[in-house]
Amino acid sequence: MSRLIAMFKNIFQIQFKYLFHWSLVRINKNSNFHIAKGVKISNSKIFVTKGSSLSIGENTIIKNTHLYVNGNVTIGNNNIIDNGYMNSKLDFNIDGDFNLGNYNRIRSKIWLRFNGKLEIRDRNNINEETEIRCDENIFIGSYNQISYKCSIWDTNTHNIYNDAKRRELTDNFFPIFGYEFEKPRTKAVHIGDDCWISKDVAILKGVIINNSSVIGYRATLSNCEVLSNKVVVQKIENSFHDRE
Repeated sequence: MSRLIAMFKNIFQIQFKYLFHWSLVRINKNSNFHIAKGVKISNSKIFVTKGSSLSIGENTIIKNTHLYVNGNVTIGNNNIIDNGYMNSKLDFNIDGDFNLGNYNRIRSKIWLRFNGKLEIRDRNNINEETEIRCDENIFIGSYNQISYKCSIWDTNTHNIYNDAKRRELTDNFFPIFGYEFEKPRTKAVHIGDDCWISKDVAILKGVIINNSSVIGYRATLSNCEVLSNKVVVQKIENSFHDRE
């Protein structure tokens, strides 16, 4: 009984503590929740479902973020997670396993479904309006620079049903459009170390980017491998005419 009282007291103290920083931390029973020393949570909402786990390492800052955990999330030391220049809150919607290493600055949306597995190692910078969508497995190594408005997806995100089936789902689940009841096609994505990913790049399912590669502005990659120390640019054809 005393152990149970101590557990609830600890949970209550955590929730009460962060209210003063305009944050709401809700931990369901039978969940594991650990916050190391020096962690700062402000203007954020954190929700951990029954049976899930969340561990936040030393000196990590979480600001202007909605973090939903239905699975297992480990956030290492000295990370900065915030919304940057965006007016809206940053969304981490985790229905799977997410491991974040140390000394990262993350300003991208992260969405895991269908028990997806996402690992981001150390000292990465991932900028605003980038979206990571993981339904299977995404690995991002260390010392990567990932620019603005990039898409990193290991999934088609939706299934393509025949017209009758899509209409049936639309009618049954209105006002939810594009409802998914089964996992779409997926293939793992791997990004190595020391890579540069430029603005508006799309990295789609099945892509492997090896170490020290550069992916140029607005390039789209799908189901391919980029060898180490390569530069990928989208082919551009310009037409020049004399002025009348």
